Amino acid sequence: MPLKHKYYNINSNFVGPFPLTAEEIDKARYNQYGCYLLGYSTAASYKIRYVGRGHLKTRLRTRLKERKYEVFYYKVANVKFTRFRIECSEFHRYGKANLLDNKIHPAKIAGNYPRCTEIGCNGEAY
Repeated sequence: MPLKHKYYNINSNFVGPFPLTAEEIDKARYNQYGCYLLGYSTAASYKIRYVGRGHLKTRLRTRLKERKYEVFYYKVANVKFTRFRIECSEFHRYGKANLLDNKIHPAKIAGNYPRCTEIGCNGEAY
């Protein structure tokens, strides 16, 4: 039975959707750090299949090579811990490894930080 990926949720408050193309990724606004959502279009909306964080241009270029996703959303976040919190929140919002292509929970950043800020999360193994 195919996975039932979740549609983009306006509460995510990301910018997008944008086509996942080399021309789009080359724009200057992606030369910064943040979080991103990857998905594909349907007749009704956009289904989210992957949640990530890092240097946007670098990460999006890597995902473009996979030819697996059509669109992306992004949110700028310059602080590492902020990116971690956003990625965890979105990972949970869009169904965790059960519905996303992400196979594991977002990796904790170095330092004395909590594993995940989501209430009830046992911090899936990573």
